[in-house]
Parts: sequence; structure tokens; C-alpha cells
Amino acid sequence: MPSNKISQSIHFMMVALAFALPLSIAATNLIGVIIVILWFLQGDIKKSIEIIKKHSLLLLPLLLPLIFLISWTWSDSATNSFLTKEGRIFLKGILSFAWIPLIAIILVTSIEKRYISYIIRAFLVAIFISEIASYLIYFELIEWQTIKEYGLFYRNT
Repeated sequence: MPSNKISQSIHFMMVALAFALPLSIAATNLIGVIIVILWFLQGDIKKSIEIIKKHSLLLLPLLLPLIFLISWTWSDSATNSFLTKEGRIFLKGILSFAWIPLIAIILVTSIEKRYISYIIRAFLVAIFISEIASYLIYFELIEWQTIKEYGLFYRNT
């Protein structure tokens, strides 16, 4: 796939990620991993490393796995920590969040400024849809089970 098509795919997937964030955990994880794979396929890693060195603030998201590791060692019960609950092993727990720090770097290194407004709009539309659904559930106009069957929306209560 040519670099231009990969770049367009990354832009489209970032808009899709922004839309999926308030609605679905599974879609967010899947799209996030696809974006990271496309970013590596794009092949501008040396250019990205130079941008990261230029903007040292981009190194902070890379500390997320380290923070998880430190908090796991301070935990009273390592087997009941966030990264090992629900039968996950520690490494798998960290890998399930490994794409999150890279999204900030991809956003700065690969996204054109004209797509930022699309990303923000997609996020705001998804928030609006989520809020409408929340009010419909709250006022018992629709049932939570109906929404849950489609795997949409987070349940916060």
C-alpha cells in the first residue's frame, strides 16, 4: 500500500477512533491497534523520532507502561491488580493498553491539521449520541438491555 493511501487510512481511522471512544470499548481497541499497525507500515519512523526528540513532551505518554509496572509493584495484592484481574496475566494487561501512548505520538507526527476538526467533530457527535441514549435510558423510554445487546455504550451505573 503506498504511503499516501496509508496516510489517508490513518486519517480516516483517527476519525473513527474519535467516534468510537465514547461508544464502544471493543471498537476503540480494534481501531487503535489498526492505527498503530498502519503507522508502522507508513515507514516514516525516523522522521517521527526526530519530531519526538524536538517535542520532548511526547515522551510522557511512553511512561504509561512504566507507571503501570511501578503501581503493580506497590500493590498490596499483585494478583488482584488492575492489570491482572479477570484472569489476565501481567504482560497481557500491559499490552492491552500499549497502543494508547502511541496514539498521541501518531496524532502529532502523522495527522494533518485539516483533519483535526473532523476528529473533534466525530468525537462530539459520538458524545451527543451517547448522551441522548443515556437520557432515553434514564427516562425509561428504552431499556438498557436493548442497547446492551448491540454492544454499544458504556455502563457507568
